[in-house]
Amino acid sequence: MNAISSWKQPGWLMALGMSIILSLSASAQTAAPARVTGIGAPGGPEGTIADPPAPSLAYSAETRSSPRPLRIHVLRLDLRDPGYALDVVLGRDPDGAGPAEAELTPPPRLLDTPDIVAAINANAFAYAGPPRPKERAAWSPGDPVAITGWAKSLQREASRPAVREIASSFWVGADGRARISPLAPQDTARLAIAGFSPLVTDGRVTATSAQPLHPRTAIGVDATGFRVVMAVVDGRQPDYSEGMSLLELAELMHSLGCHQALNLDGGGSSILYYRGDDGWLAIKNRPSGILPRPIPVMLVVRCLQGP
Repeated sequence: MNAISSWKQPGWLMALGMSIILSLSASAQTAAPARVTGIGAPGGPEGTIADPPAPSLAYSAETRSSPRPLRIHVLRLDLRDPGYALDVVLGRDPDGAGPAEAELTPPPRLLDTPDIVAAINANAFAYAGPPRPKERAAWSPGDPVAITGWAKSLQREASRPAVREIASSFWVGADGRARISPLAPQDTARLAIAGFSPLVTDGRVTATSAQPLHPRTAIGVDATGFRVVMAVVDGRQPDYSEGMSLLELAELMHSLGCHQALNLDGGGSSILYYRGDDGWLAIKNRPSGILPRPIPVMLVVRCLQGP
């Protein structure tokens, strides 16, 4: 294992400064601002992501050199701990009953509350606004988008597909257990996010695609439904981290103890935040773009114990 302890790509110091400025500007808009930074240190608790965590919420990271350079980030959460709770944060709905369900929002603004201690990106999305010039950036803050699949927070349900279409959703039921499965009519979900195809089903790796390689975000749950695993794999960065195939991502989630696992939106959207001992909620991975992409949905961990 080759630990990477410094930035190796040009432009990252500029990106760091720009991201911190954006984050501090967003945080200044609330009366009780969260301490949110931009791109954090590329490291983290170094060692192996397979180490069993002692606390109910734990972050770990690992650098691999085989089969290619890879940087992997993992969050583990035990839902039985009353001090933490999962929630979903959604961008503002820009048009009410119109086709858009949220607007793209820089992650620091989505996370600008002091009780959020960890977060990952979640649903994919599609542009849902008027025609725009071809020369515009692919995704910009404020873009109106339709959210792909189910997105439900404790306060708002942005999009809910028919029951038969919820096979690729992660949701937490009224019993406090997390599931990756269809939603039966009699069940009540407290929160939900959606992804693409399942990676692990009933303890078996079900993804088969060995190509292409991309940055990835995934979520999984153990057989009890109480232990949740969130993973982000950096990609598209030669000599640092080149990304994973869906098959490799499935094998990773299986190795982390997931009985069920789901592929979430990836690519330039893949991002993972964690609040360390210094009190700052920082990006722990290295997004494939210069700056974090604006997105409409994030899965967050809230601390219920107060400061």
